[in-house]
Amino acid sequence: MLLRVPSVSKPAKVCLVASRAIGGRAVTVAVDGMAFLRPVAVGDEVSVFAEVISTGRTSLRIAVQAWRRDRHQDQAEKVTEATFTFVAVGDYRNPRPTLPGALSPKEG
Repeated sequence: MLLRVPSVSKPAKVCLVASRAIGGRAVTVAVDGMAFLRPVAVGDEVSVFAEVISTGRTSLRIAVQAWRRDRHQDQAEKVTEATFTFVAVGDYRNPRPTLPGALSPKEG
């Protein structure tokens, strides 16, 4: 499932996707392969896309891409990408199973 994330800061967007996919509170345990490909200028339109790529009993991995577009042009370019790993946590911040019906990676 590919999600376009609402307009908040990039780290917060990824956490929103993780919390929704896990079905509750989630903590970041790893960020793999963060690459900054292009700068983003003040006034650029930035779109962040997140996709759940794998799930485990208590965890999930999310692939994230951010794209920028000059407000006066149609062409967009990728500015960064990374893979985030999250773990579902309970009230006492211990790992817990993800909830039934949580988002799963796209099939195929």
